[in-house]
Amino acid sequence: MARSAADKSRKQEKSIRKLNRKTSSNWFESQVYANLPAIIVEMLMFLNLKNPQHLDHINRAEYRRAINSTLVMGSSGSLEGIPEESCTFKGKFKLKFDLYFRARSNSSNSSRVSLRDVLRSLVDSEDADDGVPQVIALHSYDDDKVADARDELEGLLLSENALIHFEITEEPSCMVRKLWQLEVGLALKDQVWSTQGSECGDSKLLAMGIIVGGEKEAFVKNATHIARRWKSAREADILLAKSGVPVFFCYAAPQSVHSMFNGLRMDLKELREDNEDKHMAHQKEIQALKENMDGLKQTVQTVERKMDEGFSEHQKEIQALKENMDGLKENMDGLKQTVDGLKQTVQTVERKMDEGFSVCIRALRGVSLY
Repeated sequence: MARSAADKSRKQEKSIRKLNRKTSSNWFESQVYANLPAIIVEMLMFLNLKNPQHLDHINRAEYRRAINSTLVMGSSGSLEGIPEESCTFKGKFKLKFDLYFRARSNSSNSSRVSLRDVLRSLVDSEDADDGVPQVIALHSYDDDKVADARDELEGLLLSENALIHFEITEEPSCMVRKLWQLEVGLALKDQVWSTQGSECGDSKLLAMGIIVGGEKEAFVKNATHIARRWKSAREADILLAKSGVPVFFCYAAPQSVHSMFNGLRMDLKELREDNEDKHMAHQKEIQALKENMDGLKQTVQTVERKMDEGFSEHQKEIQALKENMDGLKENMDGLKQTVDGLKQTVQTVERKMDEGFSVCIRALRGVSLY
């Protein structure tokens, strides 16, 4: 039973990893996805939007300008703003979220899994303890005490209905653009998980953030700039800043050659496991076929035995019928003899009657009537 559960979990993990690789748009996203413990979470990659009016507030040109003036201004050109003109939504359209997930309801230990556990292979890299912050928390940033916020990730435990939304970018200059994606996800939260039904009625966003690659110095510079202006963003009525949802900037170092070989080893391990699974499946199929053949052989033998038994019974019935027919023939022969005897008796009687009648006639001829 334990092996069966382990096999099922392994297959789920591999299927999600393959889904992530298939839908990733570049190598950095692929690196991030490959380092996620997929068995813990279920992924949402795309959303078919049916009600664009949910985006009316944050889609206004004034709102977009407020984001740029609050978060981009003063960054000395190291940050790119978002387009300030409103988007036009026509009918159904598809939005892409990089990393939007919730704890699996069938995960028995999901309550003991922290957000740091999910991101550990990214934020706890080899150079994570170089004194430069690896994770910066916008909601709790203190300019007088710049600290690594990885401990805050440790304190966020994934309950069953907790939602996590992270965007991914290789370019630190795109961090504000990715914040806009988080704004969209926040505005559409009810639509994102509406297909899950009533079980998600109490779902809430546990945390949001951006996983950033590129130069670490540029990451720290831009993350610090935005964090210092986060209070101003709340005052400017920016949805993400005033929502109360913890927001993190997480730095993910570019994949090293050693990590690439680790990924290759993982791929080879998966390939070997796939081959083992296929071999076991073929063995089971062969065993099942053999059992079916044995069962068919037994069935044929049973049919043959019953046919032999049935033939013997028919032989007995035929013999009994033959004996009955022989007895009937004897009875018919006896009956024929009886009939022949009766026939002779009748003939004798008739002859004697004829003789008696002749005597009577002659006697009557000799008698006078007068």
